[in-house]
Amino acid sequence: MTQTRKLKITYTATFRLQPQSDGRVWIVLPANDPGQKITKISLEFSPSRIYQDSNDNSIVYARLQKSETVKLCSKMEATLQQYAVKVKSPKFTKYTKLLKTYTKVEPFLEQPQWLKFLAQKIEHESTDDLHALKLAFQYTIHSFTYHYPVLHRGVKNLQPKHLMGDCGEYTAFFVALCRAMGIPARPSTGFVVSTKKKLLEHAWASVYVPGYGWCDIDTQYASLKRDIHRATKKYFLARSDYRIAFTNGYNLPLRPSIPPGFNYSFWQRQCLPMSRKSAQVLQPIVFASKGKVKFSDTLLVK
Repeated sequence: MTQTRKLKITYTATFRLQPQSDGRVWIVLPANDPGQKITKISLEFSPSRIYQDSNDNSIVYARLQKSETVKLCSKMEATLQQYAVKVKSPKFTKYTKLLKTYTKVEPFLEQPQWLKFLAQKIEHESTDDLHALKLAFQYTIHSFTYHYPVLHRGVKNLQPKHLMGDCGEYTAFFVALCRAMGIPARPSTGFVVSTKKKLLEHAWASVYVPGYGWCDIDTQYASLKRDIHRATKKYFLARSDYRIAFTNGYNLPLRPSIPPGFNYSFWQRQCLPMSRKSAQVLQPIVFASKGKVKFSDTLLVK
């Protein structure tokens, strides 16, 4: 039986800039998918620009004024849903446009030769696309060891005989493996709502299932289950908890790009890969500043 939960989420970012300093901010807004319906979003500031990327993320860009303290606040209302998708034998190769976008090689989702060989082996052992997806799911949860922090992100930096990383690396590996088999897949990043209404930062995968849309597969949470059948029931084409995805995909473009002379070392210290033109993820914010800035943010749910 499908269960739903309505939540109100408030995100506030506070910046304390030095006099004569300047800043640039990018904030992502969550979108609808099978597990979440965003019923309302309000911004308590005036954005300079709102744009969409190739993964259908809506990104807000704002310039910080030269004042001592600046607050940016966004409020959202969402209906979150638990679900489990029952499919027999989907043909993932049906959607040409999706295949072009969501089976490609890109930064952090590389397809080194050893991964391609693994994809070929799984395809050879599988009976259909759904079976191949399950085998890839099982391989990931059995082969990975959780490790944080991750200093060098991306599938190309993984050691095939000693797969290690956090939820983002579990997800990157599984997505790249699916893509190598021709199955449309993408990373999702957001927050899981705990029983105490706390928001826990997390990353998981989504695959496109014909007739259903984008459906969750969470390899890192599944790896915590000792029983493979329970892990499959809760985290394979299922959302067994309440969670909200803020961003889909990696390599989110920053428009406009970060100007020369602006510093983004705050995120480098958080081990978040980004350049002047893109960030691996927005969850839900990145910023750059000209001069020193003190930053704090809060994410409240009720």
